[in-house]
Parts: sequence; structure tokens; C-alpha cells
Amino acid sequence: MSALLTVLGTVTVAVVGGLFTLFGQRISAKSQEKSAEVSTRAEEWSKLLAETKAYADERLTDQQQQIDELQADMRTVKQQLADLKARYRAALETIRRWLRDHPNHRLEIPEEIRDDLKNL
Repeated sequence: MSALLTVLGTVTVAVVGGLFTLFGQRISAKSQEKSAEVSTRAEEWSKLLAETKAYADERLTDQQQQIDELQADMRTVKQQLADLKARYRAALETIRRWLRDHPNHRLEIPEEIRDDLKNL
């Protein structure tokens, strides 16, 4: 009986050992598949990120160019406005002096500039 138990124990250990080996191999194979999939996905993600970065860089370059153009336009408009303000003040001052020198004038002053002439 003891020999039978020994044989049975040996067979049981061999079967259990074989099962664990099979499970280990399956787990190892699945792990290798996952690793290969992750590696493949990593390459795909890297490529996608590179494409996204290139697209974003291109858009940013376009936007920066537009910003630069708008800033140049704004400087031009500000300079033109400053020039017009200076001319307007000079014209108002000339009209005010003329009005002072010609008190009996019949010139109708447009409503849009009446207050401006008084405030000089």
C-alpha cells in the first residue's frame, strides 16, 4: 500500500507539475503577446503624436504670422490715427483763430465740431 501511495503521490506531483508548467507557458505566451502589442501600439502612438505635433506646429506658425501681420496693421492704424488727431487739432485751432479774428462771420459751424472748438 505504501508503494501504491508513493506511485500515486509521484503521479499526482507529475500531473500538478505538468499543469503548472502549461499554465506558466500560457501566461508567458500571453505576456509576450501583450508585450508585442504594447510595442506595436507604442510605435503607432509615437507616429500619431509626431503627426499631431507637426500639424500643431504648422497651425502655430500660421497663427503667429497672422498675429505679426495684425500687429503691423495695428501699428499703422495707430500712426494714422495719431496723424489724423494732430491734423484735426491743427484744423480746429485754425478755425478757432479765424472765428476769433472775424467775430461778425456768417460761417455755420457743423454740430459735430462745435464742442471740440469750445474745448480747445
